[in-house]
Amino acid sequence: MKKMILMLVLVAMAMATVANARMTKEEKEESDKAYIATTVPQAEKGDVDKQFNLGMFYELKDPAKARFYYEMAVAQGDRRAAKYLNSFNAIQDTIDRVQKQQKEAKK
Repeated sequence: MKKMILMLVLVAMAMATVANARMTKEEKEESDKAYIATTVPQAEKGDVDKQFNLGMFYELKDPAKARFYYEMAVAQGDRRAAKYLNSFNAIQDTIDRVQKQQKEAKK
């Protein structure tokens, strides 16, 4: 029974991924806006799962917002957010260092 439930969940996730990949840019933007509109208020009210999810959502879109939401979740003791924040900060530090080196090399 557990295997069947897991299989159904995996199939549903795969279908959602395929559907998301077929979205136009405009549809994706509208979907993102709707997600933000419903999730941000919950995160601001202290929902640690929503804070963590927004951190993940913003990682590639807006690093400052990603850090903000991860830090909110960490402040409430969320260990997975702490792990993600540490990794995120390490990656951002590397990106910053490489960009600085590239600028210096162009001089």
